[in-house]
Amino acid sequence: MITAIPFPQHVIESGGAKAEGLISISGHGYPQPVFDAAHYSNRVLRLVFDDIPAAEWTDHNGKDWIGPTEAQIEEVLAFTAAIDRDSRWGGTIAVHCLHGQSRSFALAVAINAQSRGPGQELAAVTAALRGSAIASRKSMDEVLENLSGNPGIIRAADRLLQRSGAIEAAMDHSVPRFRSWKTYWQRNGCLV
Repeated sequence: MITAIPFPQHVIESGGAKAEGLISISGHGYPQPVFDAAHYSNRVLRLVFDDIPAAEWTDHNGKDWIGPTEAQIEEVLAFTAAIDRDSRWGGTIAVHCLHGQSRSFALAVAINAQSRGPGQELAAVTAALRGSAIASRKSMDEVLENLSGNPGIIRAADRLLQRSGAIEAAMDHSVPRFRSWKTYWQRNGCLV
């Protein structure tokens, strides 16, 4: 069993994380992060998408945003399943986005849910929360103040892993800002 841990980009770029693999997420128009792939056994998956819960969205100012696609979430799950199969003793997958609070956290939960199997969705969220606290060197209360988790990623993971909403329910239970983030995106027409 592997555990995915969300990190902010600056920790990855400074070499402050070592893991069996890395998922690197940057937004459209942002420079690609620079890091040593050897810290991650040269297993690196780079993705580019903005922190919105839909594949595309135009905000009230007319700006176009490109979010994660279900195909990208499938790619993440296939990438980490291969590492999980190759790992004899378990291990860690580092997942980063700019702040380590939304895209990377949601992907860490999805990866942990896949690795742990059906019925372990709450444990998957708990593992990502603990990892986030360790990675950020903050208390759990401090971590929960800032974590949101991208609801589009969570819903895609629920569908792809056939969890019938169990991952989203575990997030609703454990991450207070996740509920308000979902409401925000629903009101703005980006999450249906």
